[in-house]
Amino acid sequence: MAEKKKIKSPLKKKNFISSLLQDSTIGGGVGVQDTEYETIPSANISLTKGNTTVGASLEKGFSKIDKQNINSQIGLNFIKETDSGHIGAEALKSGKNKYFGFTFSKKLKKKKTGGHMIGKGHDYIQDLL
Repeated sequence: MAEKKKIKSPLKKKNFISSLLQDSTIGGGVGVQDTEYETIPSANISLTKGNTTVGASLEKGFSKIDKQNINSQIGLNFIKETDSGHIGAEALKSGKNKYFGFTFSKKLKKKKTGGHMIGKGHDYIQDLL
């Protein structure tokens, strides 16, 4: 009888994480804002792979005067960049307040038609995606 070979699954945790992080950039930071009434430590992290960036942030305030609850803030953002611009989304939550935003940019190029800029709307969306 022939021997059976074990085939490693590409979905195993170790292989999945190492393949996800290959050719990626990880960044982040920490900070503290100190005011007369409160101290607010904060942290953020981002992961960039190719032209796509995903980031997260967290802040938690502490009162210097009393043990009053100060809302924490948590955020998540997503940005995809191309040669012609970028498209992105951001979500923030602080207590009962919620924020969702959308950003975009388009680099305008000059075409050789008398120096006028020419662009088509559907080309703009396809360039970003």
